[in-house]
Amino acid sequence: MYPTYRALSEPYGISALNDQVAAAMLMWVAMLVVFLAAAAFVIVDLLDPRLRRGPEAGVPAQPIARGGRNA
Repeated sequence: MYPTYRALSEPYGISALNDQVAAAMLMWVAMLVVFLAAAAFVIVDLLDPRLRRGPEAGVPAQPIARGGRNA
């Protein structure tokens, strides 16, 4: 720890270590919320039967032309 920081009193009544723990928790919680929202969106998108294409969804597959393009 730097000498300047040792000379300061504990702001807001918490130690430097507890301040670091609180900051880490805040960052992890914020990151977790963003990750879970994105994961939920992907899972719902994958499980939604209205978005499926192909024979199992009642939509016939399009034939592919010889050049590799859709007909």
